[in-house]
Order: sequence, then structure tokens, then C-alpha cells
Amino acid sequence: MASLNKKVSPSNVNLPNDLVLNILSRLPVKSLKRFSCVQKSWANLLEDPHFVDMYYENLTSKTRDSCLLLNQHVPNTVESNLFSLFGERYENRVKFDWPSPFHQDNETVIVVGSCVNGTICLQQVSMIDTTTSIKVLLWTPKTKEFKVVPPSLTAEPELRFQITITGFGYDHVTDDYKLIQNVLVHALNNDYAEVNPPLPGQFWQIYSVKSNCWRNLDLEMTCDVFPQSVGLAVYLNGVCHWLAIEDNNQEPYDTEVLLVSFDMSSEMFVTTPISRYNHHDFCDRYLVVLKESVAVISTFEDNNCFDVSILGEAGVKESWVKLFTVGLPTCVDHPIGAGKNGDIFFRKYDGELVWYDFSSKTIKEIGIKGEFCYSQTVIL
Repeated sequence: MASLNKKVSPSNVNLPNDLVLNILSRLPVKSLKRFSCVQKSWANLLEDPHFVDMYYENLTSKTRDSCLLLNQHVPNTVESNLFSLFGERYENRVKFDWPSPFHQDNETVIVVGSCVNGTICLQQVSMIDTTTSIKVLLWTPKTKEFKVVPPSLTAEPELRFQITITGFGYDHVTDDYKLIQNVLVHALNNDYAEVNPPLPGQFWQIYSVKSNCWRNLDLEMTCDVFPQSVGLAVYLNGVCHWLAIEDNNQEPYDTEVLLVSFDMSSEMFVTTPISRYNHHDFCDRYLVVLKESVAVISTFEDNNCFDVSILGEAGVKESWVKLFTVGLPTCVDHPIGAGKNGDIFFRKYDGELVWYDFSSKTIKEIGIKGEFCYSQTVIL
């Protein structure tokens, strides 16, 4: 019986070191950080070039067993199309028809954030005279079922609301799907602002599918949504993530880029600093999910390369791990998303959409052109 109570530790498990490293190289960064206390030699594995090479190979060696959604925005138009891409070289494509509420006009449609359990959030913003009209749907492309999300605010002639949906996700505690959005309030004339109580400036709201209504959140989130991250949030394991910049009125041209992580169940958030941001900094950042971890792709215009850094623990700046830097051809502009096996998609300066094949370390064309900023890929 004594042997059954014997504790298992690295010292009494005789596994070959190469096998142990191979197992560890298949884990998400968060798990690696957690296991770093088990054995001293595991503490700095991600600083070991040999281990990083193994991690890189495992990250990029997965077969393409799932498809991608490509949200294409046709250059020089307001037209947008949605394709399903699949196959070894993404050579197969199926075009989806937008759900019926978007058939009446041809305004740009944006996929907000990630696909969650087969469902995506669609947003269409159009101008009717001087009024901004926003339609939001939750849509399941495979079944063609959709749900219209009701407006969160009533239009007021003296006010302008600037609404940005920052996340779509699933609350596993209440078995509910939710949206979170930021609202900026502007008075259209000074007289209104003087007569009425102080305007809130900005606030946050959350929508519940179960209740089919919006409610205000009691959050003191003193950061602004990063302009490049509109519609490009990611969702992972009950948490929505998006990019923001610190609200720094004293140094508006030198601020901190933050990752905001919002838990859909607790409805709490935590911020993780990424880097300093300068308005003269020619660096684009894009959020993706790689190997069950949140990652930031940073592209640099001055040296035609991109970095991939993975988050180890939300709220801890030092937990960012830069996995690798990859050189790019001068024709490549900026990233538009990533596949499940780590392939990263880009737009070229001529509008052609391409993907970086990690296995061959080459750029390959998809055969579709896309508009600057808005074209995106989502894992289905």
C-alpha cells in the first residue's frame, strides 16, 4: 500500500529528456509558465533556441482540418463578400450569401471578433442623410440562422453616439452569448452641454442573448479602443481580448499600447501593457489566437518584418514571449488574420490577399483582392 501513496516527481519518473521537451513544446505558453516551477531546467525553456525551434515546428505543423472565413472588402467600393476557404493551399472556396437583413443595401459588413461555437457577429454601419445607422446580427453560416440584436440607444438630435463593439463571446456560467461595446457621447452644440448635466463622455454596455437587451456596465476602464483594432478582437476560453491605448492626456503622442481582456462570466477586465506607442511609430499590431494562446503580430514598415509574441498571463507585461521574427517581401502591407495552424494572412500593397506558409516559409497568393484595413480572416 505504501507504493500507492508515493508521490510522483520529476526525480522518480525516468523519461528521456528529448521526450520531455517534445511534450512541453506542444503546450500553450500559459501551461509552460505554470510548469516552470516543477523543475529548474524548465524555467527558461523559451529562452533556449533549440526549444524555441521545436515550439515553432509544432506550432506550424498542424494539418488544415478546419476552414477559414475570409471577409473580403472589394477595393474602391462598399461591397463586401464572405468566403469559406479550405484545402491544403486554401484553394477551395465557397461564397456565402449575407443574411436577409443585409440584402436591402450594399454597405460594408464587418465580422466582429472571433467565431464562437460556429456563430459570428456581423456589424453593418451606413449613413442615412446625417444619421449613422448600425445593424448588428448574430449569424451561424452553416445553418443560416440569425438573430437581430436590438439597438442599444435611442437617437437624440442633440447628441452623437460613437459605438464600437469590442467583443463577442460566450458565458459558460449562464450559458449565454454576450456582446460588449464602448459608447462615446458628444454634444452637437455647446448650449446643450451647458444646460444639461455633465455628459458621461464614454461608457460601456453589454448585451445578453438570453435577455435580449443591453445594460450599462459599472466599469472604470480608462483606456481608449485602439483605432486599428475595430472589429478585430479575439475570443478564447470565455474571455474577449482587444487592443487599446492608455488614456493619457498629458502625453498624447507617447502612450502605452494595452491588451484588454474581458471575462464574459465575471464581467471584469484586466489590462496587459504591450509596448509604447508613438504616432510616428510605423508599426501595425494585430491580435490572433495561436496554439490556444493570445498572440500579437507586429509588423514594421521600416524593416519589412513581423514579430509574433504570445501572452503567458493576462495582466503581466513580463509574460509576453516573442517566439520569432520573420522577414517579409517589400510588397506585403499588413496582416488580416491567422489560421488555426499558424498561417498568417496579409494584404499586399496592390490589394492582393496572401498567406505566409510557415512550412515552406513563403508567401502564397489566394487569388482575391481586398480593401485596406477591413478585409479579415476568422477561424470557423
